[in-house]
Amino acid sequence: MRMHDGTGTHYAMKYAVSLLDPSSQDDVTALVGAGQVDARFDGRPAAYSDETAVKYIILMTDGQITEQRRPVDAMHLENPTVEFGNGYTGGTTQITNAGTNVQSFFAQCDLAKGQSPRPVIVYTIAFEAPGTPEQQMRECASSPSHFFAADGNTIDDVFEAIARQITTLRLTH
Repeated sequence: MRMHDGTGTHYAMKYAVSLLDPSSQDDVTALVGAGQVDARFDGRPAAYSDETAVKYIILMTDGQITEQRRPVDAMHLENPTVEFGNGYTGGTTQITNAGTNVQSFFAQCDLAKGQSPRPVIVYTIAFEAPGTPEQQMRECASSPSHFFAADGNTIDDVFEAIARQITTLRLTH
C-alpha cells in the first residue's frame, strides 16, 4: 500500500494526544487482555493528576500540513506503485483541506498543553522543513526550548538533547 495523502501532522498529534488520554485506559486493558500489549501497561495511561507520571509528546514533521486526498478506488492497480501527481490515473478525492487540518493540528496542540492540573510536555522537531512547517512546530511546542529545527547532520543531537531534558526533568521532580 502506498500512502498518497500528503503531510498529515494533525493526525499524528491527534493520535499522540489520544494515546496519553486516561479515557483510553479501557482500550489498553482490552489490548492487554487480547495479548497484544504487555501486561505492565494495564491501567495506563495515567490520570493527568497522577504526580508520579509525566506525559510527553515528541512530534516530528518533514513538511507542511496539507490537504488529505485518497484514491477514488482503493483497489486501483496503480495504488502500490504510482504517487499522486506523477502519472496516477486512478482518480482522487479530497477528504479535508489544508486550512481545516492546520486548525485541527493547533487544537490538538492546545488540548495537550492545556491539560489540568498537569499539562503534556510537547517537544516538536521540524526535520529539513523550513518556513511554514517550522513555524507550525514552533507554535505547537510547549516553549521555545521545546522546539528544534534539524537536518540529517543534526537529528541525532536533537534527540539526545530531548532525552537530556527529559532525564533532567525527571531527576528534579
